[in-house]
Amino acid sequence: MHIIITELDKQQSKTQEFPELNLKVTSRSGLHPTEINLLNQKIKTEDMKHTLFINNRTGVLPIFFSNTYADASINVLNIDFHHFKKVEDNAKLNNAKFNNMCASNYLPETKLTQIFLQIDNTTYSKEYYQDIFIQHYKLLTKKGKIFISSDKRIQWFEDFLRVFNISYTLEKFNKHEFVLILRKTVDFPESISYNDSFQLSLPDKPVIDFFSLPGVFAHHRIDEGALALIDTVKVYQNDVLLDMGCGIGTVGIALAKYYQPKQVIFLDSNARALDCAKINAHDNHLENCLFFLTDEGLKAKKATIFVGNPPYFSNFRIADLFIDNAYSNLAQGGTAYIVAKNIKHIHKAMLKVFNNAIITSRRGYNVITSVKY
Repeated sequence: MHIIITELDKQQSKTQEFPELNLKVTSRSGLHPTEINLLNQKIKTEDMKHTLFINNRTGVLPIFFSNTYADASINVLNIDFHHFKKVEDNAKLNNAKFNNMCASNYLPETKLTQIFLQIDNTTYSKEYYQDIFIQHYKLLTKKGKIFISSDKRIQWFEDFLRVFNISYTLEKFNKHEFVLILRKTVDFPESISYNDSFQLSLPDKPVIDFFSLPGVFAHHRIDEGALALIDTVKVYQNDVLLDMGCGIGTVGIALAKYYQPKQVIFLDSNARALDCAKINAHDNHLENCLFFLTDEGLKAKKATIFVGNPPYFSNFRIADLFIDNAYSNLAQGGTAYIVAKNIKHIHKAMLKVFNNAIITSRRGYNVITSVKY
């Protein structure tokens, strides 16, 4: 079997061979060790009956197993829409079909016989992995099996399993790569939850309640950058507000509650965050809201206000995406507000795109404001 997940030519790509599996994989730079170590696991056919892959970013694992075990029900779950699209594209490239592929919080209620979970120790919090483990552990049939692969030993996860008397074995591949293997023998107490709720309370403004799930930005608190935007943005009742990278909806919901714009559009690439935004908009009785799960943004050209708090990674690529979306989505005369601590690149980019940019300092952050003329 030869799985190809890149369109680069041979000189620019890397092909890895797995002789015991009769498998070759061609990719841009090689598979991550967490995926390789799961490929090398000895799997029983009966365990493959209903299998779930969580946080797989290439599609190689589910593609390989769907081709190897023709009768298996293959399910793939990512909360990040960018990774979801990558897996979807690679499945199409290799003519692979999965029974269920989700960019969402949890897999819809179904019985599972096996789970493969890849843990990236830099992207998501410990609470997220514990929460997603518990939610899908509950879907396992008795004696169902879980493989958890990490690029370093996750002692905190082992401690978490011991608290609930869950036995496991540990496979060590080298100094930094580990796989935990366990079978379902006990159930989790129904009371275990990592969800959180908190309030936004500003002087002379109504109190707003927020619900949050682990795996979203600022899970336990109101972010100061969001507060800087709320303090700075001017909104009127005929405005259409677009909140890009909305997270749990803090900025868009607060501005909607305070100023009653005509419509609020929420965008995020994190399915958990967008679900929280939907819950929070509903619980705060907001109407005329739209929600889009996207890693590219929109090109609606109908907003009058754009707000964004872009993440700091990816060498400003995502910040540039926010700025491009601000210009593309704003109507003539619309205003973009983008908050950041380090404003040098963003200020320069907004000047280039909008030909104007004003900096307002607030709460230790800077809000850069540009008008589309």
